[in-house]
Parts: sequence; C-alpha cells; structure tokens
Amino acid sequence: MTQRPVTIQDANKSLRENGIDIELPYPRDWVLIGMKILEKKYDLNGKVAVLLSLQMAKGNGTRISEIIHCEGKAPRKMKHFGGATPDLPLKASFLPEREHYEFTSDDEARDYLKKSIDHLLLDKGFILDPDHEDPCLYTSQRDIGIFTKCAPRCDELGLDCANELIALRQKTGSNHDFILAVPAFQESLGLSMLFQEAWANKYMDYLTSHRICLCGVDNKDPNQVYAFTVYPRSRELVSYFVVTTQQWSMVRERYILNSERTGSRR
Repeated sequence: MTQRPVTIQDANKSLRENGIDIELPYPRDWVLIGMKILEKKYDLNGKVAVLLSLQMAKGNGTRISEIIHCEGKAPRKMKHFGGATPDLPLKASFLPEREHYEFTSDDEARDYLKKSIDHLLLDKGFILDPDHEDPCLYTSQRDIGIFTKCAPRCDELGLDCANELIALRQKTGSNHDFILAVPAFQESLGLSMLFQEAWANKYMDYLTSHRICLCGVDNKDPNQVYAFTVYPRSRELVSYFVVTTQQWSMVRERYILNSERTGSRR
C-alpha cells in the first residue's frame, strides 16, 4: 500500500503534538520531504523559538530548501533551574566599537558598513572571491555565494543598490544570496527615522521577493547587524541574525531615548 506524502499541514500538526505550537509559513498542501530542528529554545514567558531546516516540494513538483526561524507558544510547562546559561558569543572575534552614532559623510558610512559586513562574513566562514568579476562576492565551502552592497541611506541610493543586486541575481541565478547593508540609524546623514522606516516598509516585499536581505548595521557597534527582510541561507548567518534581530526593538528604543536626551533627533 502506497504511503500518503507528508504535507505542511501534517507537519504543523506533528509539531503541535510535540509541544511546539507554530505554523510553517507555506501552503498546507506542499509536500514535506525533510525537516530538521536545528535549534529550539524556551523562555520564561511560555514561548518557544525554533530554527528549522526544511526540504519541500511545491504543487508542481519543484523542490526548495529553506532555513527558517519560527516562534510560538509552548503548551507544556517547562522547569527552569537557578542560574542562567550564558549565551555563546555571536562571533569568534570582534571589531572595536565607535563612541557615537553620527557619520560625517556618505563615504565614512560606506567604509564602516563594508568593514562590518566583511568581518561578519569572514567570521562565518565566507571568503572574498578574488577571481570573480564583481568585487563584492563572498563564497563558502558549501558553494553558497553572497553578493553585498552598502548604501548610506534608505533613499534613491539604497534603491539603486538594491536594483544592482537584483540584476546580479537575474544574471547569476538563485544559487547566491544578497545583502544590502545600511546604517541602522541614518539621521546624521540627512534621513529621519520616519522616512527610513517608511522606505523599508514600502520596499520590504520587493526586496524579499528577490531574496535581498536588508541589513541595518548598528552605528556604534559594528558587530551588531540586524536583518529586516529574508535571511541568507547560511545556517551560521541565520543563527546570528535570529539573535541580533530579536534585540532590534530594544536597540531602537535606546537610540530614540538617547537622541531625545541629547537633542539630536530630526
């Protein structure tokens, strides 16, 4: 007797039965070929976060592989013992922090962004490909390439960089990932947070559909990079962004409070 294929709907039911109350963000009739829980964490508020590696088949038979981060409720009670387990460092080595949020020029911002992204990718096992015609291609031992662009603001310059990455994707195919890095806070470069966030919201679906990871690099700490759209497929980068992006709301509020206290808000 032929066994019925396991679907996304079946996987959601199985996850709930195993104490992970999440929904996989894919059509319920897609066939699940393989699923592996890479990481699973519970917190004191009754929530669970999981990092999943999925292999699926669409309705037309096309196979895709994704690494995704999902959060949901943890139905079962968890026992927590005294003493918190210290978090592992996000990187093996660190760049020095800056003393202030401000940039004096676009070139200073671009240089800072490039150093931050370079260091992050090298730290996660990528190397710069010296033989490729594009100087911003990094490759890993798993044959995953990442193209990067840096823009000082989320404006026409940012959109131009995004379109350059999209053109590269159309030229090189879907075997690579793409990162557009911008300063997390752009007010010193002439763009208010209101317009910065409006731009990100306007183009979020556009960037995501082309697998462009929009990253905000912390203005003071180049070791902190926050992903605002789709993550690159590298497991090491996904694990990194899962942690840093969860910190974004707190970092954003801290920046606003500091700016209001110093009178630097635009």
